[in-house]
Amino acid sequence: QDAVDAADAYLATGSRQAAECVLKLEKTAALNKALTGKMSSNQAYYVQGWVAGALAIALLKVRDSGVLNSADTKLLTHWLKTVSQQTMNYYDIRLAKSPNGNNHLYWAGVQVGAVAIAANDRKLFDWALMTYRNGIRQITPEGTLPEEMRRGQRALHYHLYAIAPLAYIAEFGQVNGIDLYAEKDGALKRLVDRSIAGL
Repeated sequence: QDAVDAADAYLATGSRQAAECVLKLEKTAALNKALTGKMSSNQAYYVQGWVAGALAIALLKVRDSGVLNSADTKLLTHWLKTVSQQTMNYYDIRLAKSPNGNNHLYWAGVQVGAVAIAANDRKLFDWALMTYRNGIRQITPEGTLPEEMRRGQRALHYHLYAIAPLAYIAEFGQVNGIDLYAEKDGALKRLVDRSIAGL
């Protein structure tokens, strides 16, 4: 959270000190190989992905600040790619058993997509696109996600929770020349419209 706050402070104020704070926090994590140990449960993998994704996005926010040198970038992206490989392995096994992902898969796509952009790694970027398309192909003509409809009374909450990572990945595509918003006849907009109607 401190890294995210500092990255946002850098964007808001241009403070070099804030950018240096992001670098210091992330270098400490990378040098200590944070998040790379054995995950003890499904929830551990989810949290690992959320944290790594947030750190990767924070890194993207300060990468043009002038505080990172090439050695720093190499250290941080190597570490984040190591964590992302664990994430991809975990979800690839799950997808082999059941091809329909849910919001957890899309959040993993945010993590891997942000790392892909930071590391300029097309293989990781393609995996993130796969997670997006996994979700988009499941959106019904009515604008719902079957995996999230299974949540019963909490279906609306989980639809909103699924929209956020899908929108992140669509933005990653947009800045890289891929119009993910248009896929499946604008399915993401149907999902958003239906969820807004639910609210």
